Amino acid sequence: MAYDPGSKRVVLFGGEAASATPLDDTWALTAQGWSQTSVSGAPPPARFAAVLAYDTKAAQMVLYGGGSFSASSMPLVLDDTWTFAGGAWTPVATGTPKGRKLAAAAWDSDGQRLVMFGGTDDQFFLAEMWSYQDKVWAPLSAGTQPSEPIGPAMAYDQARRKLVLFGGNALTIDNGGAERTWTFDGAWKDVSPDLGPPRRTRAQAVYDARRRRVVLYGGSHLGFTRSDTWEWDGVAWTRTSAASGFAVVGCSLVYDDSLGRVLAFGGASGENGTPTNALWEYHGWANACASDAACDTPFHCVDGLCCQQSMCAVGEACNVPANPGTCTPVATP
Repeated sequence: MAYDPGSKRVVLFGGEAASATPLDDTWALTAQGWSQTSVSGAPPPARFAAVLAYDTKAAQMVLYGGGSFSASSMPLVLDDTWTFAGGAWTPVATGTPKGRKLAAAAWDSDGQRLVMFGGTDDQFFLAEMWSYQDKVWAPLSAGTQPSEPIGPAMAYDQARRKLVLFGGNALTIDNGGAERTWTFDGAWKDVSPDLGPPRRTRAQAVYDARRRRVVLYGGSHLGFTRSDTWEWDGVAWTRTSAASGFAVVGCSLVYDDSLGRVLAFGGASGENGTPTNALWEYHGWANACASDAACDTPFHCVDGLCCQQSMCAVGEACNVPANPGTCTPVATP
C-alpha cells in the first residue's frame, strides 16, 4: 500500500486472502472509501509481502518481488518489477535483485530513489541493499549493516534525511525478532537507545510528515502479535497512548498526505492467523506541542501536550504523568 500524491489516493495491490491465496487485485482508497480499480491489460501475477512504493520522480507506483505459489502449490518468491500509472500496470525490463519477500523498502525523497533492504528467498536471509532509480536496480555498498534482515520495519525520515530501520529476523521463522534501531544516510549506524520498542519482526513503519516523526506499529514476537504504537523523533522512541483495538502482523502502513494522517490496513492476527480487512486511522495525542498546528485533528495543544480536550477545568491539567493527553485532576499536597 502506498500513497499517490498526484491523485490523492492510497493504492493497494495484492496481498493474501483468508484461504492463503495470493491476490492480484488493485484497489484505491480516497475520502469516499475503497474502490476496486479497473486496470487495462494484465495485472502483475498474484503475490503477498511485496514491495510497493510511489516514485515521485516518475509519478508512478513501483512494485517488486513478493511471495506466491506455483501451479503445484509450492511456495516461490518473485523477482519482477512493475510500474502503475494511468490505470495500467507495466512490467519493467531491467536486471533485478534476487527474488525475495518480506524486504523493507522506503522512498528516499532526497535521493529520489527507492531503497530496499533485506528479505528472504524462503531458504536464506538476504542481508543486502538495493536502490531503484530511473527503472534501474543497483546494489548499494553499505558496510556494517543490520543482521536481522527478514521483515524489518523501515521508513525514510524526511526531517533528518535518513532511513530508519527497526526489528527484523535472522531466521525464516519467528525467533522473537530484533530490538535494534538503525539509521542509514550512506552508511548504517546502530542508534539503539536504552529504551525502545520491544523486539519484533514484520512490524511496519512510516514517516508522518505533519508531525515529523516515524511511526512504528504492530509486528510479531514468538508468534504473539503486537498492538503497540511507537514514535521516533530522531533521538528516542516514545510509546504513545494510542490503542488500536487490534494486534496484527504484516499490515500495510501509509501516510495519507491529503488527510495528514497515518493509515493501517490488513494484516493477520498471527504468523498463520486469519487476515483482516480492517482499516484504521492513527490519531497522535499526548505528544509534546507548542501550538494546535502540531496536533492531529481533533486534538488541541494544552499544557504543552496534544490533548483530547480544548481546555482543562480549574484544578485539572493535560500533562499529569499518570494520564497524559487527557484533562486529569492535579493532585494537591
